Amino acid sequence: MTVKRPYVFGIGTAKTGSHSLAAALEQLGLSAYHTGSNKFKGNGDTWRQLVENRKENRSPIEGVTGFDALMDHPVWEMYQEIDKHVEGAKFILTYRPPEDCALSWSRMIHKRYENAGDGVRKYWKENPYKRFMDMAVNHIDDVFTYFHARPDDLLVLDMRDESKTKWNLLGEFLGIDPPEGEPFPKRFAHQHWEIKNELL
Repeated sequence: MTVKRPYVFGIGTAKTGSHSLAAALEQLGLSAYHTGSNKFKGNGDTWRQLVENRKENRSPIEGVTGFDALMDHPVWEMYQEIDKHVEGAKFILTYRPPEDCALSWSRMIHKRYENAGDGVRKYWKENPYKRFMDMAVNHIDDVFTYFHARPDDLLVLDMRDESKTKWNLLGEFLGIDPPEGEPFPKRFAHQHWEIKNELL
């Protein structure tokens, strides 16, 4: 079975701007699903669980329907299997420098450690900054190696670029006219968590 939708996949690691990408795709008229924040309310399961349950399936996103785009964990870990089984899939690697991603992740977990899942607390107990940075570097290397000489299938979206550049790259890659003069979305900026509410 060949799955035709969803057909856009965000495959940047955590802390690379996946929430912002989802918002941008929504502005372009696509239905974007971020597995870290959205939930499917029809049967109580999250789409993330549906995708994770198919890690060993020949069609890893079979049954995940109703959206044009998926991103966040475990999508970025499964991009090779998705590429093999989803006809016409396009992949977007959101990029931030790995050391910035590692710092952002470490700060977030440090601030909300008690609310993190058991797996997160166990995995990041030792060397969380270095482990996350190494993971991000290895993932970027793997993506570039896998999509070697396939510019039509992979867009690298550097989140440090100015809004106009990001919109134009995204619009050209997807064949959709980008909005004129609109700032590129910036979502889930959690730095303010460390500031007392009365100072905001």
